[in-house]
Amino acid sequence: MRQSISAFIIFLLIISSNFQTLGQTSELEPNNNVGDSGVKTISSIGNYSGSISSSTDQDVWKIAAGSSSIGCNFSGVDSHIGILFVPYDGPGWTNKNAGAGFSASPGAAFSNRSIDPNKFWTIVLYNNSTGSYLYTMNVTDGTLPVELTSFTAVVNGSSVNLK
Repeated sequence: MRQSISAFIIFLLIISSNFQTLGQTSELEPNNNVGDSGVKTISSIGNYSGSISSSTDQDVWKIAAGSSSIGCNFSGVDSHIGILFVPYDGPGWTNKNAGAGFSASPGAAFSNRSIDPNKFWTIVLYNNSTGSYLYTMNVTDGTLPVELTSFTAVVNGSSVNLK
């Protein structure tokens, strides 16, 4: 009986850890520049994770177009990882040094930080040192519209409906 209870508890722990992982979005390489195929869009509240693997690695995350605020905190981030919120200025954007934005301190948390909804924004995490570092970015609040990746436009009299 005691073994059955122990086995059941272990089973529940495994299942609950898998559910926690399912709700997390992980980075995908390549994602050093905004146009790279691995760059993912933050369009909802949740956990976003990745790793900075070398002194030249950086992870770029796009914030959904039209967002006017975002709140987040970071774990696994210390003085080895820099965090920048940078507006995407167009085809010349290549790295963390482009554009004017704001930075977040390691371990920082902020709520509903205003951003200009008329600009495309990125979050760039980069290595200030050598070595590999894992991080989790927990987006806690904000005005994050869902970014459409495809849609159908239907002309209906004098209006256009998106589906």
